[in-house]
Amino acid sequence: MRNLASLMIAALAVATLGVQTASAHTHLKSSNPAEGAKLTAAPKEITLTFEDEVQLTAVSVSGADGKAKALTPLPAQATKEATVALPALAAGNYTVNWRAAGHDGHVMTGHVKFSVAAPAAK
Repeated sequence: MRNLASLMIAALAVATLGVQTASAHTHLKSSNPAEGAKLTAAPKEITLTFEDEVQLTAVSVSGADGKAKALTPLPAQATKEATVALPALAAGNYTVNWRAAGHDGHVMTGHVKFSVAAPAAK
């Protein structure tokens, strides 16, 4: 009986550890431009850095009009750091939306907001 109880406790511990591992999804670690950045010049690209490798499946940028423009090409391989070209951006507020799949197949989404200031008058 004592061996059965020990075996059940061990099985429960292994199962709990497995659940914790399976639910550990990667997250966006940083971006360039950073969340909330106030830029004096429009960036030519955005770099998204994740805690673990992901496969980017969609990235878009939208301005004040709310119309999203899909950004391509996306990296072909899973990566921790992905750089994607941005179109020419005028002064204004922007949101870059991204979607990625982790190594466990879990789909994650997020966004990065930044602004570009109007050029100073001369």
